[in-house]
Amino acid sequence: MFLVLAWIAVSDEHLDEREGNELLKVVEQAGGGRDIRPLLALAQKPDLNAIQLAIEILSTSFVSDKAELMLRLIIRVALADGYLRPSENYIIRLLVDAFQISGSRLNEIFKELTNKPFPDPPDLSASSTWETSGKNKREANPNREGTLSERFRALAILGLDEEATSEDIQKAYKRMALVHHPDKFASLGEEAMSAATVSFRRIKEAYDHLMTNA
Repeated sequence: MFLVLAWIAVSDEHLDEREGNELLKVVEQAGGGRDIRPLLALAQKPDLNAIQLAIEILSTSFVSDKAELMLRLIIRVALADGYLRPSENYIIRLLVDAFQISGSRLNEIFKELTNKPFPDPPDLSASSTWETSGKNKREANPNREGTLSERFRALAILGLDEEATSEDIQKAYKRMALVHHPDKFASLGEEAMSAATVSFRRIKEAYDHLMTNA
């Protein structure tokens, strides 16, 4: 499970600080004392044989409802930085096939988690795929870093856009807190519970930031 989550985190050839912290927190929640550097190395090479074996183990261990719970966990890790990268989009689709989850069910789960439909796979040959979007440009603006950038990220975590009101934020938080409660992932084991706890805490932090700076 850790290897697959690490693979998603490094899939864009850059381990975002938030994604790295997410993985470290999962390890700490799961008992601590584990060195995840070997897993990150396997994911970054990538060692496709090791990753394929990890996926096969997960797909045979988690079926039906458990497979969907695992998919929810994977999506939350992919969205740790507030964005779904093209590489993460394709990996999620690959894992959906491995878990024998339909495309329509993927869309339902993604919408349940983010309040948005799962995006179509990007055309990697199109130049627009590699261009910085307007929102990202605003985030990168050195004169508007800090609170504004954090607001964009917090809104993305709650599946909201820039026009969201305080009422929208409260409704989104209540819905997502219910969907992501760690107790829902107990059947997947200690590691899954740990990852869910970290995700749940991040949702609460996003909500607190938005309400504090409303």
